Amino acid sequence: METIAQELIKTTKLLSEGLLLVVVALAYVVLILYVTNNYKKYTHDEKKKDSL
Repeated sequence: METIAQELIKTTKLLSEGLLLVVVALAYVVLILYVTNNYKKYTHDEKKKDSL
């Protein structure tokens, strides 16, 4: 009985670690997309100002 509990604890620990990694990876992707989007917008606005 105890071994099953230990296995469950191990798997839940692994799952939570995996989930944490996934969340961190998603956060990075969102951050990168946000930054590149804003950068493009910013450079586009700067070009518009130059053409005026």
